[in-house]
Parts: sequence; C-alpha cells; structure tokens
Amino acid sequence: MFEDLSLVSVMSLLATVCTVGQFLTGSVIASKITQQGSTAGVTVYPFLTTLINCTFWLKYGVLVQDKTLVVVNSIGALLQTSYLVVYYVYTKQKNTLHNQLLAGGAVLFPVLIYVKFFSPDDSVAAFHLGLMASGCAVLMYGSPLATMAEVLKTRCTETMTPALSVANFVVSSEWYIYGRLVNDLFIQVPNLLGALLGLIQLALLVCYPRTPKAANANHA
Repeated sequence: MFEDLSLVSVMSLLATVCTVGQFLTGSVIASKITQQGSTAGVTVYPFLTTLINCTFWLKYGVLVQDKTLVVVNSIGALLQTSYLVVYYVYTKQKNTLHNQLLAGGAVLFPVLIYVKFFSPDDSVAAFHLGLMASGCAVLMYGSPLATMAEVLKTRCTETMTPALSVANFVVSSEWYIYGRLVNDLFIQVPNLLGALLGLIQLALLVCYPRTPKAANANHA
C-alpha cells in the first residue's frame, strides 16, 4: 500500500492533516464564545481573513486542478464559516459585524466575479488569482511581526505562543516543499516566507525567556 505513495502524495497528506489541524484551533475560540455567551475579548478578523484566504486558494486550486488545495481549503472555508456563524449568533455588536462582513465581501467578490466572468481564459485567471492568494498568505504570515518587534523590544517572549509558532513553521515548511514538488511558485513563495518567519519566532523563543523578570535578570 505505502509502496505506491510518491513524495508528492506524502507531502500532500502531511500538509492536509497539519493544515486542517491548524484550522480546527478555531473551534477552541468558538467553544469559548458559546461558554461565555458572548464574543467579549474575541475579534472576528482571524475567522474572516482565513475564510477569504481559503476561498481564494480553493478557487485557485480548482483552476489549476490541484486536489490538495481544493480539499484543504474546502474544509477550511467550511470551518471558518461555522465559526463566523457562532460569532454572529453570540455577538452583541451585529451592526459592527455587518460592516466587517461587507468589507470582507468587498475584497472577496470582485476578485471572484473577475475570475468567473471577465478573465480571458483559465490560465490568466489562475495567474491573477495566484497573485491575490499569495499576497493574502504573505499578509497572514506577516501578522506576527508586531509581536516579534515587541519581543525584541522587551527581550521577553511572554506575548508569544510556542505551540502556534511551531505549528506555523511546520505547516508553512510542508506547503513550501509541496510547492517545490508540484512546481508552483504561488505556493512556494509565501510559504517560504512563512517558514522563515516561523524559524525566527522559534529562535526568539530559544534566545529570550518567557517572563519579564527573567529577562531583566539575564541583562543585569
């Protein structure tokens, strides 16, 4: 059975399992919302931006006929949609949420409409959508930069989550390798950046302590 698995198949499976596992972390936040009966202290942006990102990659996967991208991002889009439904049910700021959803739609739908109705052919559509999806992925991978800057300033990794840093490094590395194997630069480039940022985060966790007190002691 396993003798028939190619390296592409192995990396596809690993990337799929790890990425879906990463998507499922949102269920912890959704559970917190339901338990406390409100969205206090929880922002909708991670759910919304991940849904947009998954939708772009899903459509790109359909255009380039990449089953791995289609499966992973179909699951991701469904999960993020379910988290958004939970958020919508429990938020008391529905007008604000409506505006946030409209802003997300203003990013998502014009691109999908262009790809569906105005792009000259699928190859051009795939190129433009690949650029858009890669750009979104770079922005998402770049989100920890503010936290990393704070760590360098305070010389303390209290604001970082080690498990998340490890997961980001592993998942982005797997997708970079998969991108190399299928020769897709749109997959390779953002995930190479993500892997490098993840490696830097891991280095910060090794170099700096978790508590400000320990950090001050080390520099005394």
